Amino acid sequence: AEAAKELLKSKTPIRLALDLDETSGGFIDALRISVASQRGMTPEEAKAALPFPQHYSLVDSGWFEDVNHFMQEFHEAERQGVYRKMAAFKDMSQTLRTLVSNREVEVHVVTAREVAWNADTRYWRRKNRVPFRSISHTESKEETDMDVYIDDSDKQLKTLQAHGKTVIAFDNITNDHVPTPHRVRSWKEVPSIIKVIAESRA
Repeated sequence: AEAAKELLKSKTPIRLALDLDETSGGFIDALRISVASQRGMTPEEAKAALPFPQHYSLVDSGWFEDVNHFMQEFHEAERQGVYRKMAAFKDMSQTLRTLVSNREVEVHVVTAREVAWNADTRYWRRKNRVPFRSISHTESKEETDMDVYIDDSDKQLKTLQAHGKTVIAFDNITNDHVPTPHRVRSWKEVPSIIKVIAESRA
């Protein structure tokens, strides 16, 4: 048992840059609920009027008339606590806790959310028992010094790879056109990918 403990201690975990919205939790569903309340729609009406976006841009996806309309309702959703209310994705928290306790990864939240929402972000991490070492608020994720990035944004996946970063694409319809060596459809698939990446780095 002591030898196993020593071995665990000697492991250098992979620094995992964790994206939040539509990677760790269902941001689109939470935003839809807020937009529905702002427009006086029932949840059913909102589901029909605001289906899951086909593009990363919600304007291009037809949710909003233009960027101004988006900013207005999006900022109102933020004020209403959309980041606190977002539901965590299945198996996300348990998977990360197991990876951290086995010293496979060290979790660093890297989010494009504005720093003004740091308290809401921390509240959500605590509520969903997600282990993390740090939180960075930046659109320029490629400037952070992490080993692996898990993200759903097509733009981020392309930019990170262009800067030589290792990425895991969290699969959805808005990013399936981006070629990546690692892609997951659920958090259950993440540990085996982390293992492959760790072996390739050894």
